[in-house]
Amino acid sequence: MAVKRRRAQSAKKVHPKARAAAAHRHDDAGPDRIVCLLCGETYRAITYLHLVRVHGFEGAHPIRDYKARFGLDLAVCEGTRQLAKDTQVRRHKRDGAYWSEARILREIRRLRRVPNGLAHSRVPSALSQAARRRHGTWDAALKAAGVNPMEHRLTGTWSRARVGAELRRHAAGGTRVSATWARAHEPELWHAAYKHHGSWTEALRAARLPVRLHQEPKRWALDKVRAWVLATHAAGGDIRSSRAPAGAVQRVATDRVGPWSAYVGSLGIPYTGLKKRLDWTDAVVLTEIRKRKRAGKSLTHTDVVADVGQALTQQARKRFGSWFAALEAAGVSPARAGVSRPWTRELVIAAIRQRARRGRSLRRVDVQAEDPQLVRAAVKRFPSSWNRAVEAACASRQRSAGRTARRGRHR
Repeated sequence: MAVKRRRAQSAKKVHPKARAAAAHRHDDAGPDRIVCLLCGETYRAITYLHLVRVHGFEGAHPIRDYKARFGLDLAVCEGTRQLAKDTQVRRHKRDGAYWSEARILREIRRLRRVPNGLAHSRVPSALSQAARRRHGTWDAALKAAGVNPMEHRLTGTWSRARVGAELRRHAAGGTRVSATWARAHEPELWHAAYKHHGSWTEALRAARLPVRLHQEPKRWALDKVRAWVLATHAAGGDIRSSRAPAGAVQRVATDRVGPWSAYVGSLGIPYTGLKKRLDWTDAVVLTEIRKRKRAGKSLTHTDVVADVGQALTQQARKRFGSWFAALEAAGVSPARAGVSRPWTRELVIAAIRQRARRGRSLRRVDVQAEDPQLVRAAVKRFPSSWNRAVEAACASRQRSAGRTARRGRHR
């Protein structure tokens, strides 16, 4: 009850005369001091310890209660606030995170040359926040840089004429402007079309586009799949699953007819695609890698999967731990093959510490721009947090320094 009573008292409105008297006393103290309105002493700031030890404040937020009691906005002098501000500015400048007025305008003008680069949803958060701090709003920052905000909005005013013009523009570029495509790639256009026309079909008709040409193909029925396989085989075409329409392969899989190879075989057609290999051993994996090396074929993970499927790379990871280790076991130089070493926690920590020694920024935004592989590896190896990876690197560095110092004292 006492806590509730104190909260109720602190929540009462302060009389204007009391607020004016407090402001007058603070003005008399000067810019580098502030008066405690309880004891009359002057300090640079009214701190938590002063209120608790000297004046017996209770609760979790004594400074907030003190300011509410006397109607104050601040409990710190102007000089201390300016000192804290200057310290923060110096730290941001050192880390490359300080956004001056000139830097903001320069970055806005640079992004102006990028398609949709100044759309608010696509602007880097650091630039957007700095622009709002300096100018109040993002539109005001654009105007200060000599840019018309209305020309760089993704969600402008959508009229019926604009919907039709956008549909015709995409269609002229060779895009099938179906409702599924628009919802995935142009959601603003999709919403505007339904708002003005009620359906996607009516929007296409209003834009004078052939509806049938811009509709998604119907789902594959088994009869249609069977007809496609027979016709393609008769014409000498490729009927492997990797070359068949995705809808046809999906229909066979969802109807539990069996794998694609079994379905093709059930139609009396020998399947010429890749068959599952059952004789994998360590020696077979190394032999296949050496064959590709002698044939001059690429040994990068992506190219191997695209060429022969995932069987070889999966067996390599299963038997040797990684594709990198399998190449080394086969006597192939991973570096010459264009394969980088897989990231471990130790390698992530070493890379972060190396950046720190070179004086490079450890902010995620900066590292993402310079070394995105390091950020992806750090987030994967640590619990989805770049900050935890940095903390681990700094902690290991401090432990190493501590061991060195202790060895020096014993000498």
